[in-house]
Amino acid sequence: MSSSTEATAMEVGETEESGNTSTTGGSGLNAPTAAAQEERSVVLEEEAGNKSGRHVALHPLALVTICDHCTRVKVGGSLLPVTSRILGILFGVQNGLQVSITDAFELQYEITENGSVKIPAGYVNEKKELFGAVNQGAEVMGWYSVGEHVLPGDLEIHRAMTEWNESPFFLLLSPAASPGGDEGGAAPGVKEGELPARVFETELHMMRGVPSMLFVPVPFRLTAAEAERISVEHVVKAAPLEAASWVDLHVDVVKSSLSALVARVKAILRLLQAVKTGQAPPDRRLLRMVRALCDRLPAAGPSGDFQDALTGDYQDSLVITYLASITKLSSLSSDMRELEGVRVGMYNESAAKHERASPGGITKSPGSTRCYARDDSKVRT
Repeated sequence: MSSSTEATAMEVGETEESGNTSTTGGSGLNAPTAAAQEERSVVLEEEAGNKSGRHVALHPLALVTICDHCTRVKVGGSLLPVTSRILGILFGVQNGLQVSITDAFELQYEITENGSVKIPAGYVNEKKELFGAVNQGAEVMGWYSVGEHVLPGDLEIHRAMTEWNESPFFLLLSPAASPGGDEGGAAPGVKEGELPARVFETELHMMRGVPSMLFVPVPFRLTAAEAERISVEHVVKAAPLEAASWVDLHVDVVKSSLSALVARVKAILRLLQAVKTGQAPPDRRLLRMVRALCDRLPAAGPSGDFQDALTGDYQDSLVITYLASITKLSSLSSDMRELEGVRVGMYNESAAKHERASPGGITKSPGSTRCYARDDSKVRT
């Protein structure tokens, strides 16, 4: 172990023991809270850790699942009390030093008599089998919690997670954190514009000459597959008004896409014109890219194949629109016939009641040319 790491660990131990240093302690305005002091007893400074070299990629689905779990507990929509701690399992794929945390699920834990967290192995194994059946190669990558600071008891939970992963990760999400670090009451390391989340792994370091397991921050990056990007964009998009048409919204999206395409094509044309007139030096790499882009376009030669295909697609669209209009008109006509049948039935029933109430054999309504016979239900005019 390097001398700088040991010195940093010694400083962490001294901070835990005295709770008062020249930069963080005392009764000044920047004095850390008790939770922050407890965190520093189990978390190593960022510059002294992260020697594993693993690269963590965090997917939006895992974050959305954690946020949903937190929201359900806080608003009382869960079986857990509102004040209970939020814990869950991280699921993902590891390929060498590349780690992808793709999903998560909540953990139904138990609290023992001494206040520690007990993880039910049967529940985790069942969830692991279900997730593994859907996502081939996926495995338990660690666990997550929601809070402002790392607690000393988190090391016990982390050790318990080694049953499913020999080197698990710990994700701490701080939704209530505000930018500014400890001075602003936020979790350490949360800066302006950053995601209020931290990822840790454990390493063995010397604490006052005694080897101890400590949490070490691990850098991570947000990444998303194409399906995740589309889903997240659909979720975060503002709901349209009731009067708005989905067709209009789709047309607006297509219009904006075409406008962006036209702007890029014009930029390429300006570049080619500048190269042709000598105003810009020719860049062979860009010219090859433009040529490759043009080769992907369908040929619109003098044979007119492109125009014929375009005309055929246009006519097919018109035919489909016409057939859809006819189908809708037929449905409306069927509804009108059913409504007319109901009205005729009600009229005949009313006429029959009027006939039974009349003393004579044939009755005639005043001002009407219709006569009703008592011996049958036919109408004679």
